[in-house]
Amino acid sequence: MDLHHSSSVESRVDQAVSIESQLKHEGQEAVWNGIFDNKPVTVMPKFNQDAIERTLITPRHILSRIIDTEDKKYTLFERYICTVEELLLVKAKLLRLDDLQCKLDEKERELLEEFAFADPSGRPNSKGVDLLRDVIEGLWEIYYHKRIHGNLTTKNIVLCIGQGKLIWKLTRIAGRVINEDGKTVFYLTSYYISFSEVMAACFVRKGVNKDKIREVEELWNHINKPSAGLQKQKWKDIVAKTEEHFRADPRSLFKNPLFWTPDMCIAFISHCRMFIDLCGKWQYDSSEAFRFTNAIKRIHILRKTPEGKLVRDWSLSLPEVMKLEVSQAGYRTSETPELIRYVRNGYFHLEDKDEDFKKAVGAPPDEYYEYFRNLFPDFLLDTHRVCQYYFSRVQAEVRFRYQFEKYL
Repeated sequence: MDLHHSSSVESRVDQAVSIESQLKHEGQEAVWNGIFDNKPVTVMPKFNQDAIERTLITPRHILSRIIDTEDKKYTLFERYICTVEELLLVKAKLLRLDDLQCKLDEKERELLEEFAFADPSGRPNSKGVDLLRDVIEGLWEIYYHKRIHGNLTTKNIVLCIGQGKLIWKLTRIAGRVINEDGKTVFYLTSYYISFSEVMAACFVRKGVNKDKIREVEELWNHINKPSAGLQKQKWKDIVAKTEEHFRADPRSLFKNPLFWTPDMCIAFISHCRMFIDLCGKWQYDSSEAFRFTNAIKRIHILRKTPEGKLVRDWSLSLPEVMKLEVSQAGYRTSETPELIRYVRNGYFHLEDKDEDFKKAVGAPPDEYYEYFRNLFPDFLLDTHRVCQYYFSRVQAEVRFRYQFEKYL
């Protein structure tokens, strides 16, 4: 991003904060006269109480909502409803995406905000994950039906914001899209942004904590920046994207644990126990496997205090073989099967546990799995990666292979 451009946008946001601060105490009849964006303007807030809590003024809004009248001097903010705190949030979180902001209007902004914001835990919110699921389903439709001319790239894939659906541009017929019958039906309106821009907004912003939620980082790497190691390993059904092109079934992205429901997570842990038995020597087979087992050793031990604070510790009595000094902040790789067995058996026999245990881990499957996700935030993803790496080698030996089809 151009630093001068970014500075200019930041200046406009700061000035908007100043304008809002001056006007908010003076009622709806307040008027502000001054220079905004190097233009002499008169600004008047126009309030819309129904939307006051959910609309943000971004640099794009500021530029588009300052409307010159016939005399070119009088200007007003339509729907000028933001608080200082909201504008500061815009300044803190959105300036780094300013090149994207310049392309967005109000409807696009609302959808992108819904997609990109994270919940308090640092995970993308449920609406964002649902939208990402819709995007990937749309990618699969394009891939499966081969309804595209030229190369399929992230820049050719667009979201129709007005309808909330994925559509795509034809590289040889700029601005047109096709319906399910394969017919060109309409031109794109201004309500579109590219898939790559949406992905960037989701995964670049500070709201999504990639350090905590490794599923997000894993998914982003598969889509945008696959390493040479991934390409050499030829992982089954992974979208191996070069600089521009998708080269695999986009539905394989759903195999990322980010999209799994809690009961799917529990089911995977239960099924992969027999899989791990087949791969009992996985930590000795190759340098790649050694790298995975090192990743497993980084799993953190966490506990929730009565105040809800996460600390490193065990919060329940686990088998002696699994207990470690808290200072180790992890568990031995050889104990991975024991942890899997514990999560699985604890779930299957939850009704037989005492009330204190049930209260501590919560109701199945959501609260139960969330408990173990807090204890071992990297456990599921690391186990999934190892199983995925070995699946193609040993799948002929795996009974009930269908149980793994949605995961690996």
